Amino acid sequence: MGLSSSQGRLLLLTSRLSDIELNEILLTQRQQQLAIDKENVAKEYHAALNNHKINIKVPDVNDPSKIEMQNISYENMKDAGYFLTDGKGHIYLKKKPDGTWDIPHNTDDAICDIEYATTETSETNDSSDTSQNGNETASEQDVTTPTATDDNGTESSQTETESSTSANQAKKKPDILKFKARDGISYEIIEGGDFINNTNSIKDAIVNGAVYILKVETTDVTTVAMQELNSNTDFEYVLDTSDDAQAESKYEYEMAKISRQDNMIDMEMQQLETQHEAVLKEYESIRKVISNNIDRTFNLFSDG
Repeated sequence: MGLSSSQGRLLLLTSRLSDIELNEILLTQRQQQLAIDKENVAKEYHAALNNHKINIKVPDVNDPSKIEMQNISYENMKDAGYFLTDGKGHIYLKKKPDGTWDIPHNTDDAICDIEYATTETSETNDSSDTSQNGNETASEQDVTTPTATDDNGTESSQTETESSTSANQAKKKPDILKFKARDGISYEIIEGGDFINNTNSIKDAIVNGAVYILKVETTDVTTVAMQELNSNTDFEYVLDTSDDAQAESKYEYEMAKISRQDNMIDMEMQQLETQHEAVLKEYESIRKVISNNIDRTFNLFSDG
């Protein structure tokens, strides 16, 4: 093989070695990603085995004399006579199709009155800001409900806005729920929306301290915080084992899939290693041929 032919072959082998090494790097990155995926699957499985639920004591639908513990929900809380509050003077309720509020059962004796919102006209606020065009800007105060979580773990927040508007603009007052206890203690009503329709959202909000459970009686109104659940006989905070079998099945499926992908990468890696050794061997051979040709050429001229 001539010097020029050897040099061309050496360049081709160099390119081939670079391609093989690049593919090896990409396979290594895929393996690293699989390791991350495996860790995430393990974390998700561990979380599923250690997740908790809040049970509430409610009367049996078929036999009210029987009491049973059920997973907390707005309906179960309503059946047991409990409310949800943010601890800041607001209470979360569900609105019925006719526009009235869905009040928890067995609380009629404790409720004094519900004042439904009226629309009133606000006067011009002397402290309101005025733009260059002479238009007044409205100030807003946001009341944010706890985050609702769907089955896929996606969160969405809801905001109810109370606007202090400019002159002659209608302003809607909040509905007020008054109780007989404490000389007529009252709460502003917030429509719970997706939040109170989602069991996980209610549980997470209670656990995180975003909301409290409100017990209303004719003589008093008391709140039950997260740390007080296990000391209250109407509630219990326990491990949720209802999804353990599903979590285990998902864990085994995901780990088996990752293992198959990892084995395929190992096979590809072995093939690339074999190719790399063969190409490198030929590369070293051609490089040695070129080196010998150069040495012979220089020796020929030096002997002359």
